[in-house]
Amino acid sequence: MQPIDIPQYVDDPPHLLFWQADEVAPIGIGLVFGMFTGYAAVCTIAGYLLTRWYRKYRDDHPDGFMVHMLYWATGYAGAKARTIPNPFIREFN
Repeated sequence: MQPIDIPQYVDDPPHLLFWQADEVAPIGIGLVFGMFTGYAAVCTIAGYLLTRWYRKYRDDHPDGFMVHMLYWATGYAGAKARTIPNPFIREFN
């Protein structure tokens, strides 16, 4: 049995029981979508498999990697994106 990491810091992502919120979302969305289409079990299992793939992908990369890939693929930086000022200017106005 593998130990479960429980957040110890304020800036850790929110948890729902033992899972992080971004891991629970695909399962919940799959369940709701499956209830509307009549395939609740199939969509929930698909959400679970998507969560397992996402967890393996997220654990192998540093924090913020998914945002970086979104920017690289689409050019969309998001509302909270910060830019780096030009280091060669003498005054910041």
